[in-house]
Parts: sequence; C-alpha cells; structure tokens
Amino acid sequence: MKSQIETLYELEQRKVQEIIWSPIDVENLTVIDFGVGESTQKLLELGARVIAIDKDKEKLRKYVGSDMSLIRCDIIKIPFHAKIADLAVFYFTLHEIDPNLHRDVILSARRVSSKIMVVEPSPSGCPAYEIYADIWRRAMHSIKENSAEYNQRMEKSQRKC
Repeated sequence: MKSQIETLYELEQRKVQEIIWSPIDVENLTVIDFGVGESTQKLLELGARVIAIDKDKEKLRKYVGSDMSLIRCDIIKIPFHAKIADLAVFYFTLHEIDPNLHRDVILSARRVSSKIMVVEPSPSGCPAYEIYADIWRRAMHSIKENSAEYNQRMEKSQRKC
C-alpha cells in the first residue's frame, strides 16, 4: 500500500510540476524565491537570476556556492528597496506562515516585485493531495489543541530573525 501511494504521489507531483512550470518564462528575469527548496532549483534550471530568501540558515546553506543571492531574513521584513525583482515566488510557502500574516507577506512581496506567483497544495481532484490534506488538517488540529505552546514557539522563532 505504501509504495502505491508513493508512486501515485510521484506521478501527481510530476503532473503538477509540469502544469505549474510549463507556462512560466523566467529566463534572465530577477526572481525572489521565498522559502528555498524545489522551486529554487527549478528557477535556476529555467535561467532565472534568483534571490533566495529563507529564515532557516540550514536550508540556505545547501545553496552556498550556487549562482544566486542568499538572504536570511523574516519574510515580512524584506531588506530590499522597491521593485528590485521581476517576480516573487511563494512555492508551497504560505501554508507555513501564520494566516494572520498573509496580507503583510503579500504586501511586502508586492513592494519589491512587479509580479507575484503563489503555489499552494490543492487537494481538489488529486487523490495523493487529498491524503496530504487530511494529514495536514489533523496536524493543525493537534497544534490548536496546544495553541498556547504553539504561539510561544512562533513568537520565539520570529524573534530570531
């Protein structure tokens, strides 16, 4: 059963990747990638001039030596002047940020980029994503049960940046 789910997930992942990236032409564009990961590598492959932003220095460390700028900062406190990028990318990033901060995050990105691309999991119609969504929903409910502890951890992590 596990290998079938992994296979289904991998097939859907490739399909989703193709749908997401095929219409996007970022060659020679300056792109800010909020939250390094799969999108960072894909943007490099597509020929973008990437500015990678993450508050996790370990994630950024994986890209040291790559042909891109690496910035460690809080996503709301972007240290750039207005309109330095052609595109800002949030690839599976916003769901990791407190929903109460989404407006501020998007406004910060809009200040530094002329266009914004948001890609988030969408379980509708994809069996593997429906499984993922169920797991995510149960995880979020368990966090809410310990919301005081969760809020303390979030505040502490935001002070580090």
